[in-house]
Amino acid sequence: MWVMDSSKRVMGTPEQAARKAVEHGLSFVCLAACWQDGPGKHRPMNEFDLADYGKAFRAAGVLPWVWGYPWSEPEQILAFVARMRHAADDASAVGIVLDPELGFRGEHRAMQDLLKRTIDSIDEGLGLGFSSYGLPRSMPDFPWSEAGGHGWGSPQCYKMPLAQAREGIRQWGSHGWHDIVVSLPTFGRNTDAESGEPDLDKSVDAKLLAYASALLALTDGAGAFWQWQTTSEQEWRTIKLLSEMHDFVPPGGRV
Repeated sequence: MWVMDSSKRVMGTPEQAARKAVEHGLSFVCLAACWQDGPGKHRPMNEFDLADYGKAFRAAGVLPWVWGYPWSEPEQILAFVARMRHAADDASAVGIVLDPELGFRGEHRAMQDLLKRTIDSIDEGLGLGFSSYGLPRSMPDFPWSEAGGHGWGSPQCYKMPLAQAREGIRQWGSHGWHDIVVSLPTFGRNTDAESGEPDLDKSVDAKLLAYASALLALTDGAGAFWQWQTTSEQEWRTIKLLSEMHDFVPPGGRV
């Protein structure tokens, strides 16, 4: 499960959040730690909450990762890597997840720099994950050749037809990612898993159930839902059912 805002307002107390994760079958969470959404921008996230939530998740057997959205300017990469390493320690995290997107299109050297500095910053006790656009061929200017195969890979299969999502997973595999953790949509009332909003009158979201189940079958049960704050109670029930069907597994995190 991806988490943007790890706060009591969104998640309840750390112990309540950990209990909810366990009750719904989650094996790991990715806690936001840094956001750089443009040139010169740098915003550490959840600075005062990562330690308590990370500790609670880990104590409950739910593995905490920290993730961030970087930009490609050299100074931003330096600040990003430093923040992520510090955040991993704060959160008692098992690894760091990179989510480079817009800022790295056409930036091959910057991608090399981001990956080298990140890998150099982590020790053998930390894993690495990588998430980005779900369908590589639709983003030909993204530096896939430099990124491919680093850590576990998470194609973002949010609002795309099922056949396209399956092809995206295949393309991520062809770029060298062997451990794939598909990212799936839980946008609450805005969810559009292939064909429209969920039916809120039913106990589970049948569209999300079918869409996620088909993709989880391709990744041996490895998936991450976007994201905690927007996930409706119906979607939480669907996640619980999916966990029983697919036995959610944590990502491998191989560098």
